[in-house]
Amino acid sequence: MLYKGNFYKFIKVILTLMLFFLSLLTIFSKHSYAIDEPIEGWLSVDKDYTIASHISFVDSGKVYIVAGATNTTSQHILYADLKQNGGIGDWVISQKDFPEKTLYHSIAKFNDFYYILGGADSLNQNSLSSIYISRPDQEIRDVWTKSETSLPEELFSGGTLTINDNLYYIGGATKYNGNTTFKNSVFINKIQSDGTLNSNWKSTLPLNNEQPWVGFSPVFTGSRIILVGGKDKNNIASNKVYEGIVDMNTGEIDLWQETHSLPTDDFVSFNGVKVIKVGKYIIAIGGTVWDTDYNRTNSDIVYFTDINSDGSINPWDKSVHKLPYNTCCGSLVSNKDYLYYIGGFSVDLGGYHDRIFYLKHNIDVEPYEFSLDVEYQSQIDPSWEHFEYDSASTWFASNLSIGKWGCALTSASMVLNYFSHPTNPKLLNDWLLSQPDGFIRNGLVNWLAISRYTKLHKNSNNSILEFNRLEASNFTLR
Repeated sequence: MLYKGNFYKFIKVILTLMLFFLSLLTIFSKHSYAIDEPIEGWLSVDKDYTIASHISFVDSGKVYIVAGATNTTSQHILYADLKQNGGIGDWVISQKDFPEKTLYHSIAKFNDFYYILGGADSLNQNSLSSIYISRPDQEIRDVWTKSETSLPEELFSGGTLTINDNLYYIGGATKYNGNTTFKNSVFINKIQSDGTLNSNWKSTLPLNNEQPWVGFSPVFTGSRIILVGGKDKNNIASNKVYEGIVDMNTGEIDLWQETHSLPTDDFVSFNGVKVIKVGKYIIAIGGTVWDTDYNRTNSDIVYFTDINSDGSINPWDKSVHKLPYNTCCGSLVSNKDYLYYIGGFSVDLGGYHDRIFYLKHNIDVEPYEFSLDVEYQSQIDPSWEHFEYDSASTWFASNLSIGKWGCALTSASMVLNYFSHPTNPKLLNDWLLSQPDGFIRNGLVNWLAISRYTKLHKNSNNSILEFNRLEASNFTLR
């Protein structure tokens, strides 16, 4: 039998235990990685090329390094094959150098064009305003042509990305004879249909006085530019993360505002963190960091967050899979199911290093979850992959096939089949060749000719596919 006093003690104990178990549930739900962890463990390989402050990109099954520095500044271009199991082949140093020795430069991609912007000509000298373009008509991406349009200023360590056909350069710094000035400007250039740049840049909303101006990594989430870490105008590093709200009709940035910061359990500020968007996740890796006593070192920590449907991000989580060694100043790229962190500087390794850290991720890279009953066709199907694409022999020296160039052609064929116009890439390629305007210039599919194809092949079982001009809005593009 319980007395009244004992009864209340009993209830108090029960409530205390319930609160204790609820707190455990909260902790474990917040830090459980069994379901939400998007990456697996890292592997590390030596690749006999030491470099930092470079850029990398992946194209046609190869990974590239362009320029960078260790104790001296480089203008080498290297490439290596990426293997199906995530491994990487030996580096090949191209016989063609990048046109300038540079480091702290940045890269962006639009369609199959790559753009390298700005940088500095050495560790302590002058920043650059030059822009170089790699065009899609090359098997090895080692030819970079100087754009007639330069950056509005000589800039390095800013952020570069493309949204639709707008090229952005965000923040950065100028350097003359070792004297550095941080910048908060944001410039936009309209990319032309042939991949060249407009002769004029326009300015949009600059970075505010509280947020970092250099040393951040930018990613685009579908409606927002996310900037992670970096240094503010007073050269103070930060754990802050900011988002820029983009007007998708004009490309202008309407607002910069703070969002979820990087956690400060291990470090309080971050500079040069490498950030990449894969599917609905953003992953942030390494960097130069400072602890609570403002001791400087490198980070081996990997953070991740997922992206909401409106482009905003959720709070960051820390991955259980740290880098094998702390590192900064490398490059971060993805290919299919793998991430690669290439080169850099590591306190653990005693300085500049040649390591490549790579891992398999568990991320669905498809941005939307819906499907259509479209018959799948592949440009490398043996039935047509070896046939010449367009009249490629007149504008390219080798590898003239549909298997190399026929991605848009194959996509058009699948669309036509979906709308009951039976065809395949070989038949459609032949028909386009029979038309005076089937292809434009060097192998560009003329979509107006595709529309005419549906009109000429109209019957009671299919439809004519036509372009309609719509007024621009949040839901349609002009």
